[in-house]
Amino acid sequence: MMIVALYSYYMPFVTTFHMPLFIFLSGLVTNFETLQVRRRMKVLIPFIIIGLTYTFVKGMGVRDFILSESKLGYWYLLVLTYFYIVLWLIRKIKINFWIGIIVAEFFFWVIFHIAPNFSQHVLCFTKAIFLWPFFIIGVIVKRYDLIHKLLSNSWIAALSIMIYLFLYVVRLPMSGWVLPLSMICFLVVLFHKIDAITWISIEFKKMVSLIGRNTLQIYTLHYFLLNLLANYELGDFLIVNNMRWIELFLSPIVAFLLAILCIVLSRCLYKLHLGIIFGR
Repeated sequence: MMIVALYSYYMPFVTTFHMPLFIFLSGLVTNFETLQVRRRMKVLIPFIIIGLTYTFVKGMGVRDFILSESKLGYWYLLVLTYFYIVLWLIRKIKINFWIGIIVAEFFFWVIFHIAPNFSQHVLCFTKAIFLWPFFIIGVIVKRYDLIHKLLSNSWIAALSIMIYLFLYVVRLPMSGWVLPLSMICFLVVLFHKIDAITWISIEFKKMVSLIGRNTLQIYTLHYFLLNLLANYELGDFLIVNNMRWIELFLSPIVAFLLAILCIVLSRCLYKLHLGIIFGR
């Protein structure tokens, strides 16, 4: 699905959960009690440096980057920074954790209604409004060690996938939040089950772990590679010729190869003493 330029048959499915899943995982690796906000805010460095570099590569300018709601794909780092600051403030002012996370969502809503255009296109607050619940669920799961409880109650995963399938067909109010959350519950259990399979090679698991440790580098560099790949119009060819099954199996392979290539490129940048662009 990452290799296409035209409409993909699988995009409606993927887009129901992929960004909530990513932001949930960001929350899952965030420790509320030990969060160092200055360190986490370093994600603004690649947001600015790499984001603007990609903007220039696309033939656009600083104004286009600032006024673009998507920030050409780099909005995620800006929104993630908001979430880190909010968590830090909740701990710093010693407000009740549960009240704090509700106030934060309310704050995003208020700012959006006061200045809708500015908050949407410049600040990306509409994305923050939608994704804050998933981020904070990740934080809560980690804080209260709920993963083990989820794994010990497999019926939750079964119920989650049934809810997802139902809401995917019958869109109801609040489906926008329930739909991805149900898939996240299912995938968390699924990934743990896969990780426990003994016949999966250690080398493959190490490779997956390597990707997990380099998500920032992959995220910030993959747009450049996708831009190059788009020139070959591989995705368009598959879609125009209705090769859905080939697209289904080829997309994960291409995505995996792109991830590895991003890691290789990032290591080259580190060797050139340019690792600062990743904020690390």
